[in-house]
Amino acid sequence: MKRSRFSIVLPCAQVLLALVLWRVARHDDTFRRLRLDTLYAPTAWLISNGINAPAILFRWLGHTFDASAVNEAFANRFDFELSEAAFFVGVAVVWFLVGRAIDRRIALDGATAPPPSKSAFTAVVFILLGMLGALFAVEGFYGFKYLGRWNNPHGNLIQDVLFLAWAIALLYISTSYFTDRFRAQRTP
Repeated sequence: MKRSRFSIVLPCAQVLLALVLWRVARHDDTFRRLRLDTLYAPTAWLISNGINAPAILFRWLGHTFDASAVNEAFANRFDFELSEAAFFVGVAVVWFLVGRAIDRRIALDGATAPPPSKSAFTAVVFILLGMLGALFAVEGFYGFKYLGRWNNPHGNLIQDVLFLAWAIALLYISTSYFTDRFRAQRTP
């Protein structure tokens, strides 16, 4: 039986993709070329946010260091801030977890899945995943209402579609856990 390695390949590929999109976004001169007087977000940056939506939480955590001397020293040394580094770490973590889930699914190879865990911690994790999915759904639908924000309607549309895809996936995972758990309790 061939072992699947999605838990290694996906994080490496996605971090590389995020770094490429970040670099493309840094060199986007649309803001200067169009002489915009309001904020502009490059399409590459919005696509990276959409593909790696759960990793945005890591970026928010990284923003706690924005005003510190550590962030300034880090930015001078590595050409990006701690919040961006935290985002890339988040990308690796998110896609490692996705790859691990795929590896486990492939390892079952037609066998019946084990019954869902009944621990309170597992239930809390799946509740949080459902809440995160709901948050992405709200953000995705909100984005459709204001496609012109960030002066980039095409980038916003792509990001919002990707947010909705994450929302559907996270809500599906969360609800399927609870429905499987409910079915396991109902069967004798």
